[in-house]
Amino acid sequence: MPQEIVEDITFKIDPAGQLIVPKHIVDSLNKYQQVNYNDTEAGGILLGRQFENKLSITIDEITTPFKSDKRSRNSFYRSKSHHNYAVKRWEESDGYCLYLGLWHTHPEAIPIPSSIDYVDWTKAINQGDFDGKNLFFIIIGTEQVRCWQGARRSFFKRGIRLKNNFKQLEVLYE
Repeated sequence: MPQEIVEDITFKIDPAGQLIVPKHIVDSLNKYQQVNYNDTEAGGILLGRQFENKLSITIDEITTPFKSDKRSRNSFYRSKSHHNYAVKRWEESDGYCLYLGLWHTHPEAIPIPSSIDYVDWTKAINQGDFDGKNLFFIIIGTEQVRCWQGARRSFFKRGIRLKNNFKQLEVLYE
């Protein structure tokens, strides 16, 4: 089990921004850690708000696994229920509650994205409906929580679409 986090986790976003994951969200995510051999992957979406200065983004809530999701030891398939919930929250909040990205677990101490993760993230960026140009992707391991940022890329170079750039975010403090 990882050390209990007593504060928010803040990730650095270039050039001077930050993604804030409040302690209550970290606590919710940690409930799904795969610490036992028979624990299955879990996941959901990240919802929150971006402050007017465009430098600070806070995750206010997450979805947790729905019965319609498919879960195994090494995979998680997110059902449409997560999307439906995000749309509902966006409408209820008059556009204040934003879709910020995805989260899931890995049965490893220090989580590393798989090729399937990169495909899923690329699809979320290229086909997703969201404000701004970035989404965030959190993976919860058995010892660390890590986050990546992906940017929407819609330009071409010599007729070839450029791949999305995913950058692991550094923890400012926790």
